[in-house]
Amino acid sequence: MAVLIQHLLLLFSCCYHAVHGTSQGALGGSCETMVPVHQVDPQTGTLPFQITLDKTSYNGSDVIAVTLQKNSTKQFKGYLIQARNQDETKIPGFELIQNSKFLQCDNPNDAVTHNEASDKDSVTFNFTAPATSRGNIIIFATVVENKNTFWVKIPSETIVDMALTGASPAILPNVVAVNVGLQQGVMAHTEQQAIIKGNSSIPLFEIHKSIAKKTKSGLQTETEGNTSIMKGEQRHNRTTKMQRTQKPTII
Repeated sequence: MAVLIQHLLLLFSCCYHAVHGTSQGALGGSCETMVPVHQVDPQTGTLPFQITLDKTSYNGSDVIAVTLQKNSTKQFKGYLIQARNQDETKIPGFELIQNSKFLQCDNPNDAVTHNEASDKDSVTFNFTAPATSRGNIIIFATVVENKNTFWVKIPSETIVDMALTGASPAILPNVVAVNVGLQQGVMAHTEQQAIIKGNSSIPLFEIHKSIAKKTKSGLQTETEGNTSIMKGEQRHNRTTKMQRTQKPTII
């Protein structure tokens, strides 16, 4: 009978710890929801903890420092940290630190947790971003102050996948050089007027269209002026020639 009782107690202990967090860290039952089953509801008020990142974007295999820290006087005893993309897929890439261990959910290093329950101000892990594009990533943390007080799935800033955004560090120039004196002058004047009027958001192609029109108009005016001068010179030359060829009248 005593042996049977011992077996029942051992079985109960195993079942209890399979779904409840322990001082040695979170267990597999928390992989999906990140909720420790402590028989109380999680906190929903002001977050006394936060996640900070040393990078908020990634290219293939970038290493990002992830810090879980207090932002009040509260310390924490336990934690569960995961990285997930927009599809809620768990992204592996964490490295262990002292007094931590992996909680293998879908992959060997897609979640980290504590392995002792001392009071902590902060913990910092290195997270190696995926070598190939996996979408934008958010780091989530469940933080335990004590058995009855914990916060679930505290989010970090979004870590942007640069392969998806196609972002470039190149900055468009404020002025486009044009190798025609008249066009340069018109363009500088047009852009200056746009800035003065508060229209600095006018797209460059609209400015270029305006330049083309003004340039064409300016060239046309110049051509018409040159044509008038040429016609005047021609009339003057014809008059002078006629005067020279006329014979004096004899009275």
